[in-house]
Amino acid sequence: TDTDTDTGGARVQSDADAAGSANAAQQPAADVAGTPADTVGPGIDTARLSTEEIQRQMGELRRAKEDQEAALAAKEGSLASGVLEEVGLIQWPSFGSAFVNTLLVVAIVLATSFTLFGVNTALTELSGVIYAK
Repeated sequence: TDTDTDTGGARVQSDADAAGSANAAQQPAADVAGTPADTVGPGIDTARLSTEEIQRQMGELRRAKEDQEAALAAKEGSLASGVLEEVGLIQWPSFGSAFVNTLLVVAIVLATSFTLFGVNTALTELSGVIYAK
């Protein structure tokens, strides 16, 4: 039968239509209605690959991902070791030198504080004399 029969809104295919769609299903996806073939990567056509080939490629992708993750972990580990190496290259002052420098800083801060306190006290007395009249 070459005609379609309408059965309550549902379309029933004729034998010729069914044969045509069976042939279309056997063609690669790129040939059917102008759609691109299923691909898993650039230039990899899964419609033309065997199961073993797909499994081999998936294994290669997994290994590449594991290698990339291992390289990233090694890089992070090398970051910490690089920091420790740089800390080791710093020329740290001796304890005596650091202690003397600390005492100098504290003495300069105290001298500056007392000087500013004296200037502030003198200006306060001066302003009291000027504005007391």
